[in-house]
Amino acid sequence: MMKFKHLFVFFIISTFLGGCNENPDSSATLSGETKKEFSSITTIKWIDSIIDIGKVKMGDTAIFRFRFTNTGNHPLIIEKSETSCSCTRVIQTVSAIPPGGSGEIVAIYDTRKSIVGFIHKSLLVTTNTVPVKKQLLYSAEVTGHKLSTGGN
Repeated sequence: MMKFKHLFVFFIISTFLGGCNENPDSSATLSGETKKEFSSITTIKWIDSIIDIGKVKMGDTAIFRFRFTNTGNHPLIIEKSETSCSCTRVIQTVSAIPPGGSGEIVAIYDTRKSIVGFIHKSLLVTTNTVPVKKQLLYSAEVTGHKLSTGGN
């Protein structure tokens, strides 16, 4: 058991010391195109990443917003926003937010394409940040009765 402890401690120390060996010229090995890609990466702070819409009556729509701020030094590009179901649409008005600027992703939830009861859905937003994709969550309680779609 004592031998195992020594090996474990040696492994931890060698891993730590090996990770500290930085090469100050490591950026010189990047290609020009890779440098260009990394130069436009920025950072984002999500003010709202989880939203509880609350109770929504069947047949109604709910509009909600995921707010954010560009905390980086480059324009924030919202490349795309994907919904987890056809019951939600995303309205994207601005695709580039300047450094220090704020924006929002506006979504419309249509209960007519949903079920009665509690729902938990998501949006997947792709930006020029690390990580590139962010999952935004929303939930609601749809009340009332399922609407008839016509026919006899």
